[in-house]
Amino acid sequence: MSAITKKKLTEAEYLAIERAAEFKSEFYNGEMFPMQGPRELVGMAGARFNHNRVKENLTGELFAQLRGSPCQTLSSDMRVKISSTGLQTYPDVLVVCGTPSSKTTRTTVCSTRWSSSKYCPIRSRSTTVG
Repeated sequence: MSAITKKKLTEAEYLAIERAAEFKSEFYNGEMFPMQGPRELVGMAGARFNHNRVKENLTGELFAQLRGSPCQTLSSDMRVKISSTGLQTYPDVLVVCGTPSSKTTRTTVCSTRWSSSKYCPIRSRSTTVG
């Protein structure tokens, strides 16, 4: 019996699928991981009440603590790309300090702090801030 090889997606393919999709997906090592959708495809379909309560309380506290600093909180609708691994994910809470990288787009924040690379390529022209 032979194993079926699954085709790995390129980042450009992932971004094209993500733009057309009705739900968010994470991307890692050429694979997409739906965050909601049909039950058999779900990685995490919606969060429970307590999860959302903790997230909102944390966001509120962070917002208050960061007031007057060069940092700001962003919601779980902002995708983050970790340059060193290529992971693209939607964290529950995100803190961005200073001016976002020139590689940051309307939908993706490029992380350079957690990686050795200072370059975060985004190959989708339709999402580039300009």
